[in-house]
Amino acid sequence: MMTRMIPFGSVMGVLMVAACSASNVATFTPYPTPDKNLDLAALTVAHLKTLTVGQSREEVLERMKADPVDGCVQWGWSTWAQIQRALGWLPCEKREVIRSPYRTQNLVQDGVSYEVLFYYTGGVDPEGMITDKQLTPVIIENGKLSGWGWEHQVAQQLLQLRGPRDQAGDLNNRAVSFRSQGRYAEAEPLFRQALDIMERTKGPEHLDVAIILNNLGELYYMQGRYVEAEPLYQRALAIKEKVLGPDDLALATTLENYAALLSRTNREDQATTLAARAKGIRAKQE
Repeated sequence: MMTRMIPFGSVMGVLMVAACSASNVATFTPYPTPDKNLDLAALTVAHLKTLTVGQSREEVLERMKADPVDGCVQWGWSTWAQIQRALGWLPCEKREVIRSPYRTQNLVQDGVSYEVLFYYTGGVDPEGMITDKQLTPVIIENGKLSGWGWEHQVAQQLLQLRGPRDQAGDLNNRAVSFRSQGRYAEAEPLFRQALDIMERTKGPEHLDVAIILNNLGELYYMQGRYVEAEPLYQRALAIKEKVLGPDDLALATTLENYAALLSRTNREDQATTLAARAKGIRAKQE
């Protein structure tokens, strides 16, 4: 991989700006938030402040209205990518259209019909996904605004009803965080538990299974456990190709990871083939 030299003065300038401005930027997670995401989150928070309990569903939707943004929801965890993030750059690996509301959910409780509108209010989680932690629920009760925020009793009820897939996602995200901190011994059992839950609940060829396989493979690669990492990458590739097709950016990530492993284990011809394929996928997305 070709890298470019960064002038020392430029690095110091970026770090000084970051140090001066950090206190003026607030997000709901300690992870970087791309600008488009942050703009939408700020607008959503401003709209929430205009709501009044008792308003009709239609009025709530109108007040919370915002144009969708093509936000960044995933980046790589390579050493170079982490250096770029430390310098204030956010190389985007996967984009997602973030809408307002981001998603909705219906719930009937004690004969009362609730509709929960989830609005994006900032951040992405360690894996590069938008989860409950980055959303604020707005609760509509029988067509009228009942309240908003996770402290609302209906929102709390939804949290209690979260299924195994949500549990697996939380475990995976915690494991990714531990891995990025070098806490490998803590990350591995969480990845394993998440993988077991996801395989049992979603099936062995689900895309979410491939994501965890790739993450666990990266953990083993970082530890030099190449023999254990390789079948995980192979299986993740097979699932992603089947589910996503041959030109998806998520597939390129696993191809690059596997290529790095092949290169490290002196299989340069195979590594070059996979790396070239990943490069071709990325070129199509530019």
